[in-house]
Amino acid sequence: MAKTSSKLIRTIPLSDTEVEALLDRLDNTEEEYRVSEAAKRRFSLRRKGCVLHIQQPGDAGYATYAVYTRAICEKGLTFLHGGFVHAGTKVVIQLISTRGSWTDVKGEVIHCRYLEKRVHEVGVRFLKRLCPSDYTTAAIEHRVLVVEDEDAIAELAMFHLKQLNAHVDRAEDGEAAIKMAMEKRYDLILCDMDMPVMNGFDAVAELRKRGYSGRVVAATVLTSSEDQARCLAVGCDSHLAKPYLREHLANLISDIAEEPLVSTFQDDEGMAPMIKEFVDSLRERVRAIEMAIMEKDAEGLERVVRSLRAEGSSYGFEPITASAEKVEKLLQEGGQLSDAFASVGELKKLCLLAQCNCESSLEELSEPILD
Repeated sequence: MAKTSSKLIRTIPLSDTEVEALLDRLDNTEEEYRVSEAAKRRFSLRRKGCVLHIQQPGDAGYATYAVYTRAICEKGLTFLHGGFVHAGTKVVIQLISTRGSWTDVKGEVIHCRYLEKRVHEVGVRFLKRLCPSDYTTAAIEHRVLVVEDEDAIAELAMFHLKQLNAHVDRAEDGEAAIKMAMEKRYDLILCDMDMPVMNGFDAVAELRKRGYSGRVVAATVLTSSEDQARCLAVGCDSHLAKPYLREHLANLISDIAEEPLVSTFQDDEGMAPMIKEFVDSLRERVRAIEMAIMEKDAEGLERVVRSLRAEGSSYGFEPITASAEKVEKLLQEGGQLSDAFASVGELKKLCLLAQCNCESSLEELSEPILD
C-alpha cells in the first residue's frame, strides 16, 4: 500500500444514535430493493469506526477515515461518509471478521449519493470477491424446518424466513418432521403443536427420545402458562405465539446467528468426551429453568443455576459460570423474584450457544471480479 495518513479522520456530523436512526430509515424506505434478487445477496454490516483508506485522484498517498459501514455482499459494500467521493477512487477497507481478525480489502468507488446533513452513502466494489459470512453472521444461511399442516400459514412463515436468509423445508405433520429431522441437520425446528397424523407434542417428545438435541420452538395459538409448560415439558426449547410475525421470526434467527460459545479446553482431546456430556445436558437444564420460572419455583431455579455455576468453568465455559453466579446471587439476596427471573435470559442464551460449536467456513474467495 502507498503511504497512509496516521491521523484517523471522522467526517460524519451525526451522533451514533442519529446514524443508527438514519440507517433504520434507509432500510425501511427501500423495501422494494431489499426483497429483490440483489438484496438476497446483500447483508447488514453495521460497524461504526471502520477504518477506510482513500486515495483521492492526483494524491500519491492515502487519507485515513473512520466510517460507518451499512451492508456487504461478496462483490462489495456500502458505507456512510461525511463527504463526496468520486467514482473510480481507490480505497482500502480494514474489515474485522466475526472471529476478531482483520483484513485489508482493496476496492474502488462505484457510486456516491447524498443523503442528508453532509452525509453520503458510498458504494465500493472489491477487487476480489470475499465471503460475507466471514464478516457478518447475517450472511450465514440457517436451515429451518417448518412443521405446519395449514398451507397458507406455512407459506407465510416460509416467506418471512426466506427473507431472513434462511433455507426452509416444510413437514406437514409430526411423523414427517421426525423423519426429516433425523436425516438432515437443522439449526431450528419451528413446530406447530396441533396437527393431524401426529401432533407437535408427540413429535417433539419422540425426537428427544431419539436423542435429537437441536433447537425446537413450539409455534401455537395455545398461550396459557399451562400450555407453555406442556410445550417445555415435552422438550421444546421455547414457545412462539401465532400468528407468525416477521419481527418474532427475525428474533429467532438472530438468536441462532450468535457466535458459538466454545470451550477453552476444545483442543484438549482428553477433555472432549466430558465437554460433550456437559454440553448435551444444557438443553435439559434450560427447560428446567423455564419450568421453574413458570411455576415460580425459586428453589428449583436455584438448584439448576447452582449446578451451572459450579460446572461451567470446569468444562471451559467461563461465561456460563459468571452468568449463573449473577442469578444465584440475586436469588440468595432475597430480593424480588422477578429480578432473578429477568436475569436468567442471558444464562439461557449462553447455554444454547454452547450447543452451536461448529465453525463456519473461512474459505477465501479469490476469484477476481469480471464485471
